[in-house]
Amino acid sequence: MKRSGKICLYPDEFASAVAAARKGPRGLVMRLEREIQLADCITKLAPDHQEVIILRSLQRLPFDEVAARMDRTRPAVQMLWARAVSKLKDLYGEF
Repeated sequence: MKRSGKICLYPDEFASAVAAARKGPRGLVMRLEREIQLADCITKLAPDHQEVIILRSLQRLPFDEVAARMDRTRPAVQMLWARAVSKLKDLYGEF
Protein backbone atom coordinates (compact mmCIF):
# COMPACT_ATOMS: atom_id res chain seq x y z
CA MET A 1 0.00 0.00 0.00
CA LYS A 2 0.97 3.58 -0.43
CA ARG A 3 2.37 5.28 2.65
CA SER A 4 0.56 8.28 4.04
CA GLY A 5 3.11 10.22 6.09
CA LYS A 6 4.61 7.76 8.56
CA ILE A 7 1.53 5.53 8.72
CA CYS A 8 1.19 2.56 6.41
CA LEU A 9 -2.45 1.70 5.82
CA TYR A 10 -3.24 -1.92 5.14
CA PRO A 11 -6.25 -2.75 2.95
CA ASP A 12 -8.60 -3.47 5.88
CA GLU A 13 -7.43 -0.34 7.72
CA PHE A 14 -7.95 1.69 4.55
CA ALA A 15 -11.48 0.33 4.19
CA SER A 16 -12.19 1.21 7.82
CA ALA A 17 -10.83 4.72 7.34
CA VAL A 18 -12.95 5.21 4.21
CA ALA A 19 -16.06 3.98 6.01
CA ALA A 20 -15.38 6.36 8.90
CA ALA A 21 -14.78 9.25 6.51
CA ARG A 22 -18.12 8.60 4.81
CA LYS A 23 -19.79 9.14 8.17
CA GLY A 24 -18.19 12.58 8.28
CA PRO A 25 -16.12 14.18 11.00
CA ARG A 26 -18.07 12.44 13.73
CA GLY A 27 -17.24 9.04 12.25
CA LEU A 28 -13.55 9.91 12.12
CA VAL A 29 -13.56 11.10 15.72
CA MET A 30 -15.31 7.93 16.87
CA ARG A 31 -12.75 5.80 15.03
CA LEU A 32 -9.86 7.71 16.60
CA GLU A 33 -11.43 7.35 20.05
CA ARG A 34 -11.66 3.57 19.57
CA GLU A 35 -8.02 3.47 18.49
CA ILE A 36 -6.99 5.45 21.58
CA GLN A 37 -8.99 3.12 23.82
CA LEU A 38 -7.35 0.12 22.20
CA ALA A 39 -3.87 1.61 22.63
CA ASP A 40 -4.66 2.31 26.28
CA CYS A 41 -5.75 -1.30 26.75
CA ILE A 42 -2.53 -2.56 25.15
CA THR A 43 -0.49 -0.58 27.70
CA LYS A 44 -2.31 -2.44 30.49
CA LEU A 45 -1.16 -5.84 29.22
CA ALA A 46 1.88 -7.68 30.56
CA PRO A 47 5.07 -6.76 28.65
CA ASP A 48 5.25 -10.08 26.76
CA HIS A 49 1.58 -9.74 25.78
CA GLN A 50 2.22 -6.18 24.58
CA GLU A 51 5.16 -7.33 22.50
CA VAL A 52 3.35 -10.21 20.83
CA ILE A 53 0.31 -8.02 20.04
CA ILE A 54 2.53 -5.31 18.55
CA LEU A 55 4.62 -7.71 16.48
CA ARG A 56 1.83 -10.00 15.27
CA SER A 57 -1.28 -7.81 15.11
CA LEU A 58 0.07 -4.31 14.51
CA GLN A 59 3.26 -4.99 12.54
CA ARG A 60 1.64 -8.08 10.98
CA LEU A 61 4.72 -10.23 11.20
CA PRO A 62 4.32 -13.98 10.60
CA PHE A 63 4.40 -16.20 13.69
CA ASP A 64 7.81 -17.56 12.70
CA GLU A 65 9.29 -14.05 12.70
CA VAL A 66 7.61 -13.15 15.99
CA ALA A 67 8.98 -16.37 17.51
CA ALA A 68 12.50 -15.54 16.35
CA ARG A 69 12.33 -11.99 17.71
CA MET A 70 10.93 -13.14 21.04
CA ASP A 71 13.30 -16.13 21.28
CA ARG A 72 10.42 -18.57 21.67
CA THR A 73 9.02 -21.45 19.68
CA ARG A 74 6.26 -20.83 17.15
CA PRO A 75 3.66 -22.81 19.19
CA ALA A 76 4.62 -20.86 22.32
CA VAL A 77 4.16 -17.56 20.48
CA GLN A 78 0.83 -18.68 19.02
CA MET A 79 -0.44 -19.55 22.51
CA LEU A 80 0.94 -16.31 23.95
CA TRP A 81 -0.76 -14.33 21.18
CA ALA A 82 -4.10 -16.12 21.74
CA ARG A 83 -3.93 -15.36 25.46
CA ALA A 84 -2.94 -11.75 24.80
CA VAL A 85 -5.85 -11.27 22.38
CA SER A 86 -8.25 -12.78 24.91
CA LYS A 87 -6.99 -10.48 27.66
CA LEU A 88 -7.14 -7.50 25.30
CA LYS A 89 -10.77 -8.30 24.47
CA ASP A 90 -11.57 -8.42 28.19
CA LEU A 91 -9.88 -5.06 28.79
CA TYR A 92 -11.44 -3.43 25.74
CA GLY A 93 -14.88 -4.63 26.84
CA GLU A 94 -14.50 -2.65 30.06
CA PHE A 95 -14.73 0.66 28.14
